[in-house]
Amino acid sequence: MKAEGISQGWSMLSPQELKTVHQQALTEFTVLADEKALSEVAQFYKALADTTRLRVVALLAVTDLCLCHLVDTLSVPSSTMTHHLQMLERGGVIVSRRDGKFTVYALHPDRKAALIRSLQPQP
Repeated sequence: MKAEGISQGWSMLSPQELKTVHQQALTEFTVLADEKALSEVAQFYKALADTTRLRVVALLAVTDLCLCHLVDTLSVPSSTMTHHLQMLERGGVIVSRRDGKFTVYALHPDRKAALIRSLQPQP
């Protein structure tokens, strides 16, 4: 299987060519020059790097849920689920709100569409 974007005949880059690649990456991906922003991106991907958390994302793609619903649905101890929710919230994947005595969780509105797309089968 050949990865898309990988060409035949790859060769080592000279130091000058490598410097050009690095400069191009810094220009195209400005987040690389901002340590705080880059750390936030890392937190986002770290939050998604767990199967239980991906299941939570899928459930929240359907509807907003409280801790007790997530615990019951996924059969995970409450303390473990709390940890997962904290990771997702810290990574900017989900948001929470108080509704009476419940904390209700939802996908971050700015990322919801992209998260839903990422969980769907790729062609």
